[in-house]
Amino acid sequence: MKIYYNKRQLEANKHNIKRMWQILRSAINKTNDKSNLPQTFIIDGKNVTDTFQIAESFNKFYGNIGKVTSENVHNLNKHFTDYLKNFLNQLMNCKL
Repeated sequence: MKIYYNKRQLEANKHNIKRMWQILRSAINKTNDKSNLPQTFIIDGKNVTDTFQIAESFNKFYGNIGKVTSENVHNLNKHFTDYLKNFLNQLMNCKL
């Protein structure tokens, strides 16, 4: 059964984040096929097809996301690995 195989693979690679993501992407059949990307984006309420303007908008968004997020998120005093442990425990304890 594929779920048991993936479970064993995740356990065997629990210290190799890159390999774990490869296993997870494989489990959900995620590919890197970019042929289905949209040609038009809505930016400030307007349909935009100019690739330079689209790239600039993505750059502006992702360039500011850290600052915007930090201003809107309360400090929970948790380490990021606390969330990973919980996720991995749930994944490893899944039932068929």
